[in-house]
Amino acid sequence: MKRGTTSLQNLYANYGDPTLLARYSSEFELHLLDIQDTLTCLEEIYRLLHKKHQTGKFRLVITVSPVPLQSTFTGLDIIIANTASKAVLRAAAAEFVEKYDDVDYFPSFEIVNNSAHSLAWRPDRLHVNPEMVRHIVDTFYRTYFQTL
Repeated sequence: MKRGTTSLQNLYANYGDPTLLARYSSEFELHLLDIQDTLTCLEEIYRLLHKKHQTGKFRLVITVSPVPLQSTFTGLDIIIANTASKAVLRAAAAEFVEKYDDVDYFPSFEIVNNSAHSLAWRPDRLHVNPEMVRHIVDTFYRTYFQTL
């Protein structure tokens, strides 16, 4: 790479404009992160946090978003692609949390998906009800801040 230039290689996007992707299809590739890829990303985040906060006195909390994918480039049915994606993230989170004493998993995914649908979701089943979001935030606050 020449001095003063930037490279966009090895960058991941969580959304792609279909028109842009079609126009520049040779510039992009689909790379589905597996559990090991996800663990590698989590390890890098953890390493950077420890480097920045050299006292090491922090608590890292990770979660899996309950919000479903709205599209996929896999060719799979969106429900199958979403379930596979959440399974990878949840499995990686479980493995990562087991490895470190200063890392917690907060169950926002489980809170939403194990609640009555009418309480958890708006009718479109893509957006979490504001009351459920409030419940999750309140639970997080009580768990991590009221004990300080």
